[in-house]
Amino acid sequence: MMTVKYLKADFYRMFCAPNFYIAAVSIFVIYLISTLQNFDGTNVAEMFWVVKFYSLIICIFAGSSFAFANSLLEDEEHRFCYAAVLRGNCKAYVRAKVICCFVGAMLAVMAGTLLYAVLLRTWLPFYGLEDDAMTKLIREHDIFGSCIKDGGFVVYFLASGLVIGLLGGILSLVSMWLSLIAKNKMFAVCFPVIAYYFIVNYSADLLGQDAIWLNFNGIYLYSSYVFDDKPFFSFLYAVLLAVILSIGLGQLIYRRVCRIWR
Repeated sequence: MMTVKYLKADFYRMFCAPNFYIAAVSIFVIYLISTLQNFDGTNVAEMFWVVKFYSLIICIFAGSSFAFANSLLEDEEHRFCYAAVLRGNCKAYVRAKVICCFVGAMLAVMAGTLLYAVLLRTWLPFYGLEDDAMTKLIREHDIFGSCIKDGGFVVYFLASGLVIGLLGGILSLVSMWLSLIAKNKMFAVCFPVIAYYFIVNYSADLLGQDAIWLNFNGIYLYSSYVFDDKPFFSFLYAVLLAVILSIGLGQLIYRRVCRIWR
């Protein structure tokens, strides 16, 4: 019950503050700048697929962290946390912060992605011809590729944004945890970019090229298949992996909070 009360307060705070909207718009701008680097696509789905290969795209995770990752550190700085915990309990308070941070990051990425897609749709078609090479590639390798064939413009980009947002949520929780250690807001915003860089460049070396089940770049950024020809189970795996990692990060955050406030 206390968690629900804290959640109401946190979501109200997030949606009434400018940070969430700045995060969504910054993600939209990052997509747009990446597109302008090499604007030669013939349709929206192709541009969305190609733009994710540009290095600047990793900055969307800094944007997603800006939505709510600094909330615990801000509460501690302004001494709000002590009054909040006195009215309830520490575990419920931290749990609500973790949930709001994760969901806020995910929603910011979804909003930024949809804004980008809608803008491109004003002068480009949603997808190419049936025999177009890029259209075939997306249908074969993207778990939401069937939406292209069925003409599900909004569904495709919301679902793709949601999956990218899951990774944004994970990295935002890492930022929340590290912000309590480093006591630095800027570090918390910048860390997701650094973390994602190392995930992309070194995870294959550490885990091996065949470790599809922990290929964060493929699972989240490109919505790739984890299970061949099973889009639903691949999507479910991405969600479950994000939930498991979020629970683990939530425990780390709670332990850190207990050490600080002891």
